[in-house]
Amino acid sequence: AALSALFLNTLPSFLFRSLGGSSDHDALGMMFFIMTIYFYIAGFQSKSWKNNLLLGLIAGFLTIFGRETAGLTNFLFLIISITLLMEALFDKLTNKDYLTFLGWASPILAYIIIFGNLGGIKTLATSITTTPLLLTILFIIVMFISKNSTIKKLLRLKEPYESAQMILYSLVLASIIGFIFLGANFITRIPSRILGALANFTSNRWVTTVAENHIAFVADWFGQMGKTYFYLFILGSILLFFKTTKTIGVLKKRIMLTAPYAIFLTLFIFSKYSSNSKLNGDSTLSHVFFYGSIIGFAIFIFVSWYLVFPKGSGELRKKVKDMDKSLIFLIFWFTLVALAATTAIRFLFEFTPITTVLASFCLVYIFDFFWLNKKQYIKWIGTLFIVLLLFAPSSYGLI
Repeated sequence: AALSALFLNTLPSFLFRSLGGSSDHDALGMMFFIMTIYFYIAGFQSKSWKNNLLLGLIAGFLTIFGRETAGLTNFLFLIISITLLMEALFDKLTNKDYLTFLGWASPILAYIIIFGNLGGIKTLATSITTTPLLLTILFIIVMFISKNSTIKKLLRLKEPYESAQMILYSLVLASIIGFIFLGANFITRIPSRILGALANFTSNRWVTTVAENHIAFVADWFGQMGKTYFYLFILGSILLFFKTTKTIGVLKKRIMLTAPYAIFLTLFIFSKYSSNSKLNGDSTLSHVFFYGSIIGFAIFIFVSWYLVFPKGSGELRKKVKDMDKSLIFLIFWFTLVALAATTAIRFLFEFTPITTVLASFCLVYIFDFFWLNKKQYIKWIGTLFIVLLLFAPSSYGLI
C-alpha cells in the first residue's frame, strides 16, 4: 500500500489530471472509484450476508457519487459486471457474490429510473459499457429461477456446462427483450458495437479531435510512466496471475496456465506500440496481435475448463474454484482498463492506480524471492537491486 501510494504521487500519468485546475474534479472522482472497489471487494469477502448487502449498497452509492463528480462509472460497470460473469463461467459464485452485486446495483438502477441519469434504461441497454450491468442482473434472475427442479429439467442444464448454459440463455433472453422493446436494429448493431469498443473507447468524431483523446501507444506509456515502471507492472500482472494459480499446487501446471496469459498480455498491449512502427494499431500485424491474443486466450480458457480440467476426478476444477476472487478481480480490473488506455491518452489517468498496485506487488514479490533465500549474499544483492529500482528516476516516469 505504501509503495502504491508512493508511485501514485509521483507518476506524471496521474498527476497531470490530479493537480492544477482539474484537481477538484478528477481526483475526487478517482477517490470514489477506489472507494467503490474497496467496499465491493470487502463485501464479497465478508462471511455475513448482512455485510455482503450493506457493503454492496455503500459501493453502489459511492458509484453514484463518482458518476456525479467525474463520470468514472463506466469502468466500474465493466469491471464489476464482467468479472462476475466470468466467475460464473468457473462456477465460483456463491450467495455472497450475488448479494454484494445486487446491493451494489440496486441504488444505481433506482438512481437511473428516478432521476433519468445515464440516459435512462434504453441508453443503458444500448451502451457497450453499461449493457454488461443489465445482462448480469438478468443472468442472476435466470440463475435463481433455474434452481426450480422443473425449470432445470426444461432447460436441460448439465455439469460442467451449467453456468455457461445460463449465460447463453441470459443472452438469448436479453436479445428477445431488446428486439421487442428496441427493434431489430438492437440485435444487428451488437457485433459492430463490441468491435468498436474493442478498437476505440472514444470513437466519437468530436471527442477524438481533443488532444487528450488521441490514440495512446505503448510509446506514450513509456513517456508518461517510464520504461522501468512499465515493465514492472507488466511483470507484476503476470506474477499476480501466477499467484492466483497457487491453489493448483503443481509448479509445472501453474506455469502452463500462466504462460498463455503472459503471451496474451504481451501481444494485446504491444499491438499498439507506436504510430511509426508496423504495430501502429491499424496494420494487419496489429490486428492479428490484438484480436488474435483475445480470441486465442479465450479458446485456451474454454478448452482448459470444459475439456481438459473435467477429466479424471475433476480435481483441477475444484482447485480453480478455490482461487482467490480478489486477485481475479484485480486481473480483470487491469485488463479492462488497459484496453481503454490503448485507445486514448486521457485514460492513462484511470489506468495508473491499478498499475501502481501491480508494480508494487512485483517489487515485493522479487524482494521476498531474494530475502527467503538461505544464502546471505543473495539476500543483500536482492535488497540492493530493489533499493536501486525504488530510487531510480525511471521507476517514477521521470526519465
